[in-house]
Amino acid sequence: MPSFRDLSIRRKLTLIVMITTCTAILLACGAFFAFDIHTLRQSRMHDLETLAEVLGSNSTAALTFNDQAAAREVLRSLSAKEHIMAAALYRGDGTIFATYIRDSAGAHFAFPAAEPDAARFEAKRLVDFHTILLDGRLLGMVFLASDLGEFDELLRLYSVLFGFIVLSLSVGAFFLAARMQRAISDPILQLAQTTRQVTTARDYSLRATRGANDETGILIDGFNEMLTEIQRRDRDLLQARDELELRVEQRTAELRQEISVRKDAEGALRESEQRTRLLLDSTAEAIYGLDLQGQCTFSNRATLRLLGYSDVSERLGRNMHDLTHHTHPDGSRYAVPDCPVSETLRTGEACHSDVEVMWRSDGTSFPAEYWSYPIERDGQIVGAVVTLIDITTRRAAQQAMLTAKEAAESANRAKSEFLANMSHEIRTPMNGIIGMTDLTDLALDTPLNKEQKEYLQLVRSSADSLLRVINDVLDFSKIEAGRLDLDQTDFDLAELVSQTLKTLAVRAHKKNLELSCRISPDVPPVLLGDPDRVRQMLVNLVGNAIKFTQQGSVVVEVDRNTSSAEADPFQLHFIVRDTGIGIPIGKQQAIFDAFSQADGSTTRKYGGTGLGLTGAIIATLCVHHAPYRK
Repeated sequence: MPSFRDLSIRRKLTLIVMITTCTAILLACGAFFAFDIHTLRQSRMHDLETLAEVLGSNSTAALTFNDQAAAREVLRSLSAKEHIMAAALYRGDGTIFATYIRDSAGAHFAFPAAEPDAARFEAKRLVDFHTILLDGRLLGMVFLASDLGEFDELLRLYSVLFGFIVLSLSVGAFFLAARMQRAISDPILQLAQTTRQVTTARDYSLRATRGANDETGILIDGFNEMLTEIQRRDRDLLQARDELELRVEQRTAELRQEISVRKDAEGALRESEQRTRLLLDSTAEAIYGLDLQGQCTFSNRATLRLLGYSDVSERLGRNMHDLTHHTHPDGSRYAVPDCPVSETLRTGEACHSDVEVMWRSDGTSFPAEYWSYPIERDGQIVGAVVTLIDITTRRAAQQAMLTAKEAAESANRAKSEFLANMSHEIRTPMNGIIGMTDLTDLALDTPLNKEQKEYLQLVRSSADSLLRVINDVLDFSKIEAGRLDLDQTDFDLAELVSQTLKTLAVRAHKKNLELSCRISPDVPPVLLGDPDRVRQMLVNLVGNAIKFTQQGSVVVEVDRNTSSAEADPFQLHFIVRDTGIGIPIGKQQAIFDAFSQADGSTTRKYGGTGLGLTGAIIATLCVHHAPYRK
């Protein structure tokens, strides 16, 4: 018997339709009959529960007065219900009070023990227990057993009807499928017939006839287009064959010409190689080439002089790493894979080194700087070229510079330590002066003449100025000594700026200056950083602005620097604007150098007393301090 795969398309389509139709009919009939049987069973259960409730209500008096005759009379009324096999009344303690058994059920019907309210299907019957209550007290129970034999007869009837329906619909589906499959199989069979004709006769001018606009029509169109394409390619192939013969003749003539040109090119190449050799030999740097195995392929005269060889033949074809690069400066063996030149041969990346030594033929070494570049041919690495110089003189100069730098750094550290120690020593007598300034505050509140007040105010002003100078010297000495520590704590930027400006507001108001601030909305309220150093920078900048402004205003602006978002994801700009005298462009960079001021005459005019460290300290704090958002 042939398998489904080997059947004709007509039989396949007919079989598929029959299987689909029969399956649908079976599922539909089965679902209908199952639902009908389920509905009948649920209806029987509901009727039995209703009948049990009625019997319970009618038996209340008999159970209350222990009247068994009345109870049997109530149960005997069930004889009108032919499906009731047996019934019983139970007392509240679970003992049988009265029973009823239909003759067809047999005289020895076994009544079960009393159960709570429950209904269930057993083998061929439905049983139900119903509780009888009187004023919330358990009076007894009703038991009913219903015969389900009539359901078997109904199932037999349904089976016959089910078989008849399936058989009738299957026969109809067969004839319908046999007719409908032709709409699909006939165009395909016609296409197969046309295919056999084309294959047998090699006639690509034949075309299949399209009969419909469905998928078979699309298939036929595609088949016809394929025949058209094959026919066109045959024509193109014949034309290409003729053109190929013509091209072969032309190519033969071109090859003769190329041979002549190649001979001329070889002569030019030899001349170019001679010029290249002269160029290499005229350079002062040692230059040599390597193949992929690290063997020398060429070298110039400077290489021979630098490495102590008398003839190039002593190096050609030999491994250059084993000859000149075999040992580290400390005398340990230099493995080939660790050599940067080997890395160039492996990866094709250029390399540079100036921390290694090369070895001459006599066994002496010298510090060298070299570069290696890959040699490529047709996109493939075929070797490398190495340029080498002796840096003995440069190393000596670098060592001298390093010694001088260390001496300068040592002197700078000594200077910083001296400044720090000196500033701390000055602080000891300053404590006494500061204490006296505190007493000055009390003295100013007592009756004094004008000259006494001026003297005391001069003492206070001088003490404050000297304290600021000492603090600047201490901060600058910490910066110079590299001991400046920055805290990392959370702080409210708006509150810090506001409190700082409040401390300077008295000085501004004395000069009738307007002091204000503006913080951009995109600046987060909480930052992480050193609030004391931020306050120090603001006090110095705003204090100088107030000092050098006679009228107008001083404004502090804080915004986010969006131009440096890639380099620094979060950077703030603190801008202090005033209407004062300003700083000349030529002096703007100098004020950030230590011990530098914009103009000595201006400083004397406006009462300057500092050492010129404010700009240097602020510039250094800006470099070291990098607040960021929480």
